[in-house]
Amino acid sequence: MTLARERAHTNWLRDRLLAEYSLGEASPSDLARRVGRPLNVVAYHTRILLDLGFIELIRTERRRGGTAHVYRACTSPVVDDDVWFELPPQIRRMLVRGLLLTVADDSRAAALAGGFDAATSHLSRWPVQLDDTGRRAIADLLRRLLDDFDAIQADADRRGSPERRRVDVALMGFRPAAPERRRARIVRAPR
Repeated sequence: MTLARERAHTNWLRDRLLAEYSLGEASPSDLARRVGRPLNVVAYHTRILLDLGFIELIRTERRRGGTAHVYRACTSPVVDDDVWFELPPQIRRMLVRGLLLTVADDSRAAALAGGFDAATSHLSRWPVQLDDTGRRAIADLLRRLLDDFDAIQADADRRGSPERRRVDVALMGFRPAAPERRRARIVRAPR
């Protein structure tokens, strides 16, 4: 593996681990199983995230004759707009990549397992052409939706129903990368 490929792979894994630790407490062995990487590699990148201050050690516990270190992200997975714009672009991109990898992996696994079959499932995509005012309106709408999700979660917590199940909701509003110009290829049909 070239150095450039190794760096790209390392960044991918570290981004993914940070997103996983943002979802809740976990040990490197928990995450190694979740992301399908060797424990020693996950433990190494966990130490780097710890040294950088992105995660913190919550506790140690005995597991299968050994000691497991349980970590969590130091910050909330929800970052206010003011705080977001104060973060260096490299950190913003790291957080975004990690979350996107998690969403992609989880939604693909759910699709393969029938997770989108229920009547309450939903998947949409709206590529629209908006001016600055329209883009701000969409961003405001997405923030209001987050507030509504918090209220719905609080109501479910108060009801305390034993029938609760996890539902993942992913919202995105972004400017896509500029489409690459593709050279026209002429494909001839055999005679």
